[in-house]
Amino acid sequence: MKKKHKYRLNELENKFANDFSSPLFPVLAESYFRLSQFKKAKQVCEIGLRQDPENTLAEYILAKAYLLEDNYKEAEKLLKKVIQNNPTHFQGLMLFIDVEVFLKRSMDTISDHIKKAYTIDPKNKKIQRAYNQLNIKQKKSSTNYLNKKKL
Repeated sequence: MKKKHKYRLNELENKFANDFSSPLFPVLAESYFRLSQFKKAKQVCEIGLRQDPENTLAEYILAKAYLLEDNYKEAEKLLKKVIQNNPTHFQGLMLFIDVEVFLKRSMDTISDHIKKAYTIDPKNKKIQRAYNQLNIKQKKSSTNYLNKKKL
């Protein structure tokens, strides 16, 4: 069985410096992000995405960096692209839902994303709560509609 290679930060930096199109650039960006070096993470993502514009992992990391800068609309655009290009990117979808709630997007749109997240991971506690709240609200509104119709 082949042993997984773990790169040290300086190895990742060297590989990226020698080749901006290296598929390791999101790993370097995530490493910077974990070290709270958010500007470096953002810079690596921006450079790498010029070479590989469809890299959803890099877009996700860049969206997190935008959120730290309070740039919610740019983060929303990137996260939307992430989940369109990779519909099973659960973390991206969850973050997208949080951003939509923060930006007070329509409940219909948010509920569609919550349902989608629930189909991906129905055991996730956060999404279970949101999904259950959706079902309660939908039941109440349909009951209210039926009661109004009877009147």
